[in-house]
This record gives sequence, structure tokens and C-alpha cells, in this order.
Amino acid sequence: HDAATVSGDTYRLHFWIDQTPEPWLGDIALMRQQMGASTPRAGLDETEDVWTVQRLVESEDRLSGGVREFLTAAVEDRTIGHLVGFTTSAVPTDNDRSVNQEDTLVSSEHRGHRLGTLLKAANLDHLQRARPGHPAVITFNAEENRHMLAINDSLGFTSFGYEGAWRLNLS
Repeated sequence: HDAATVSGDTYRLHFWIDQTPEPWLGDIALMRQQMGASTPRAGLDETEDVWTVQRLVESEDRLSGGVREFLTAAVEDRTIGHLVGFTTSAVPTDNDRSVNQEDTLVSSEHRGHRLGTLLKAANLDHLQRARPGHPAVITFNAEENRHMLAINDSLGFTSFGYEGAWRLNLS
């Protein structure tokens, strides 16, 4: 409620399961590409991950019909008619398994309106309406992404583990 109040009437939420609706394909592909450029990388240089509408459709087709569904909440800037943020959860078809809350992104020019909180809270509500009964929702964040960690804390997530990754450059 607080995040919706801060974001105001400028933004409208949309929800779907699995395939992105046709009108939003370009916006989601663009934001998936932005994920690679704007997510914390712990100081590692990574090559740009190119997302096109074709790649998005092929990826979603490949993942559909499996042992999990993907619930998405997205937010549209009503003044421009484009999506400016999204979050996705991977929901196992087996209700005894935990849900993985996956990617969350708000385009940089729309940050500061509590849209990340709005999206994550709305998708948790979407989960409870569409696919209730799972024991937990698990998410993960880079330690340097303090803003997203604060959002997770505000939604009631608690830390239960830490992961490290190492890379050896061979060139």
C-alpha cells in the first residue's frame, strides 16, 4: 500500500503467467538487456548480454510446459505507454517446493518511486492468488545491492545463507 501511494497514478501494474503478452515483448526484452548493464557484478567485467524479442520468445517457449511456471508483475508508465519495471518468480508445479523470486528491474529513469517494492509485493500477492500453497519464497541478491536488500527486508525476507563465486581468467 505504501509503495502504491508513493508511485501514484502514473504507474499501472500488469500480471501474467509464462509468456509475455505481445504488446510488452519489446519492453521486456529491453529491460532484460538492461539487467546485464545495471546489476551489481562485484567488480567483474562481463560481456553484454543481448536480448531481442526473438530471444525472449524463444526463451519463454523453451521454459514453458515444464516443472515450473513463471509469474510476472510489470509496471507501466501510463504517460508513455511502456513497461518500466518487472519482477518474475519461478513457481514449481509441486506445491511442496519453494518458489524462487528471480529477476527484478526498474529502469534507471524511473527509480525513486518505490516501484521495486511495489513490483515485488504485487508479485507475492499474485503468487498467493494464482498459485497458493508453497512453503516459502527464496530470493538472492548481491551484497553490494543494498537498495534491493532493504526492499527484501521490508517485505519480511530473512537471510539464511551466503554464496561466493570465483573466476579464473585464462587469457
